[in-house]
Amino acid sequence: MKFVLLESLRVLDLSNSKLSVMNVEDSNTASSGICVEELFGMITSLKRLACLNLSGVQELLEVPSSIKKLLNLQVLVLNGCTKLGKIPAKITYLKRLVVLDIGSCPIKHLPWNLGSLSCLEELSGFRVVSRAKTQGATLLELGKLAQLRVLRIAICDDDISKEEKKSLSSLKNLKVLAIDAAEARSQERLDMIDELDLPPAIEELYLRNYHARKMPKWFSHSRLPKLHYLSIEDCEVESLTDNHNRSWKIEGLYLKLLHMLDVDWDDLHN
Repeated sequence: MKFVLLESLRVLDLSNSKLSVMNVEDSNTASSGICVEELFGMITSLKRLACLNLSGVQELLEVPSSIKKLLNLQVLVLNGCTKLGKIPAKITYLKRLVVLDIGSCPIKHLPWNLGSLSCLEELSGFRVVSRAKTQGATLLELGKLAQLRVLRIAICDDDISKEEKKSLSSLKNLKVLAIDAAEARSQERLDMIDELDLPPAIEELYLRNYHARKMPKWFSHSRLPKLHYLSIEDCEVESLTDNHNRSWKIEGLYLKLLHMLDVDWDDLHN
């Protein structure tokens, strides 16, 4: 393929590509192997590109700053790039970005001014870390993403401030929230999850690797009145009882690897 002939390309899917053996032709090379730097040099020449999928590209160690040239980019998928350790600060140049997926990537933090991506509606793979331990984005930055509708976060073994715990409540358009608490094993971190202030518009909740015996305090009909889908996976909860004994209008329920769960299915149905 010749990238120089694809000036109008809007969608580019290179997921699971092995860059070291991928054959690409440009104006100067007939059929040669290509490195990541050369690949991004050609990708960033596609000025109309709106969707870039690089999920599962194992050779990708970092996204170069040249990505700032893709001013029309709306979707960037990097899920499963297991060696990807860095996202450049220049990603905040992408003001039209709607979806950013860095799930299953070892990225410690995103750029501190992530909140300037005012069009962002879906963010996956965000690691919640203490403001004192990072120069990158914290929950406070997430609170600025007013258009955010889907958020998937991982809770780290860090303490966060009261202000940060409240920041999610400002996401009035948030409909889908996924929380992975695999690293939050101490009682202090479980208490921190309890103290998160969630927006009431959430319709779908996904909770994984939660190591407390009771569901978080915010798991109640009064706090999440619009919840209609609930997924709980690989958790140690013993009960799914609403903390305020209110009835839900759950339409979809997914339960997996809940070895501690003791539930009366008739009560659950009611």
